[in-house]
Amino acid sequence: MQDRIVGAFFFFHHLDQMTPEERRAGFESLADAGVNTILTESDTYKAEILAEARAAGLSFWGGIACFLHQNSTGNVLEREPSLTPILSTGERRGTIEWYNGIAPTAKSFRDERRAHLVEQVGQHRFDGFLLDFIRWPMHWEVEYRPGYPPPLDNSFDEETLREFRARSGVELPADLIARPGAAASWIALNSPREWVDFKCDVITSYVREIKESLSATAGRDVSLGICGVPVHPEWVGQRYSDLAEVVDLVCPMSYHPVLY
Repeated sequence: MQDRIVGAFFFFHHLDQMTPEERRAGFESLADAGVNTILTESDTYKAEILAEARAAGLSFWGGIACFLHQNSTGNVLEREPSLTPILSTGERRGTIEWYNGIAPTAKSFRDERRAHLVEQVGQHRFDGFLLDFIRWPMHWEVEYRPGYPPPLDNSFDEETLREFRARSGVELPADLIARPGAAASWIALNSPREWVDFKCDVITSYVREIKESLSATAGRDVSLGICGVPVHPEWVGQRYSDLAEVVDLVCPMSYHPVLY
């Protein structure tokens, strides 16, 4: 990984909508301005666009949305409603603006996203890869905004609660597993620190799993980064002191009026 990254971020579909001449001119202009890396996000990529960036002297980082309800397969929650996060009230989390998330403990979804990442890295020689939405469900740009109701914790679905008991050793009463509201209240009263530690461990361990899988597929160490929530990151499972042992780059999302 290069010592210093001066990056420009584009959604890949925007690059794909440009003509080759427009892309080449844009990449060369960025390189002349001191940019050395293109960072982007998509479920799929085209080799010629990577080649055009590199011809301009730019490194190319791919990226993917991890625990987001919408991807190239469509609306995941419409297809599999059981993946909808469960709030501390016991209700299903609704979509806020354009966003809903998926609990990072959903094994089937975790496995699908990791397999897709491995496939993309096997097809394209990225200089690095950026994980977006690598967090517990939270539309932080809205839910952390001053004047907005305090965000509700999640996800208290049965799969997550069983995983919490197994990982943390906390003796959450078994009869609460199927009662998400009651389980959330019990955890808030008896084991709030363990719950935060658990959420952070779930994210860190998944990032480590991805790093190992991508590097094994590529036959080399694949530089890995994450998009970091800049406000109360541990609430969404991002403990940077732990993640620093796994990732090579953190891109703090310090772009929103909620920070002012």
